[in-house]
Amino acid sequence: MARYALVFDGRVTLDGEKHDAIIVEAGERMSDHGVVIALRYRPASEAGEFEEVGNPRYLGRIANHLASGPETDEDSAG
Repeated sequence: MARYALVFDGRVTLDGEKHDAIIVEAGERMSDHGVVIALRYRPASEAGEFEEVGNPRYLGRIANHLASGPETDEDSAG
């Protein structure tokens, strides 16, 4: 595996306010770090679907889940 992205639904605090958000952690094998990005949204209401709030926001660097050790045969099998 050379790259990864973990995507989950969570909450982030931006500018002192809490928001529902789709959060993405991503990285690649040769990088020293991964990154975190969040897309804020308003939950769906009875009247319609969920609504995106603003643009995706870069939240910073994180530990790279692929940074340790060489690739194994199991890693490249998928």
